[in-house]
Amino acid sequence: MRRDWIRVALAAGAGLVSLVACFGAFYAIQRFHSQQVQYHLHPWLEYSEPASTTLRVVMVATVILALASFTLPPLALGARPGRVLSTSVLCSIGFYTFANLYFVILTSGSNTLNTLVVYPLMLMVLVGTSALGSLVAVHGEGRIAARILPATLIAALTIYCASLFAIWATTVRGGGWPDLDWPTLLIPIIVAAFSWPVLPGIVASLRSD
Repeated sequence: MRRDWIRVALAAGAGLVSLVACFGAFYAIQRFHSQQVQYHLHPWLEYSEPASTTLRVVMVATVILALASFTLPPLALGARPGRVLSTSVLCSIGFYTFANLYFVILTSGSNTLNTLVVYPLMLMVLVGTSALGSLVAVHGEGRIAARILPATLIAALTIYCASLFAIWATTVRGGGWPDLDWPTLLIPIIVAAFSWPVLPGIVASLRSD
């Protein structure tokens, strides 16, 4: 029993480490992007300058660490090397898609399309990346995979619905549509990001039963 809980903790911890690494890379990319945009839009301003070499190195290093971190959850779930590689590639594509959708929202601002389509889709991609990675890691395990699939999908759907509720609770409830800036986006993203440690932990728990 104790060994089973250790496996669950390792899987959840691996998902958490991957989450931290990815959002560290995401933050570095955002800083680099905003500094470059600021410089190109207002090059005459005294405080406006291109991104430094240090920031470029930090951005590249954090991206490499983020890509490497995608191997941790499948390894914690006992996936084979080929399965680890395929899971990492799928998760990388998923997080890349999430980042692109975020920048679409950030650059184009609040409008009907972003509020009703792009924003919920961005949260769905964030939750779906973890769900897909967890399921692919244990794919082909027969009865175990058949038992894991519905539980993982239900948990992923619950977290996604909670992130949508967070949108309503923090913005829409107060009247009108949300202003899609960084503070507004943050809380639902945090709720959706809980799927990264939670879903691998659920999969590890079901495999241990």
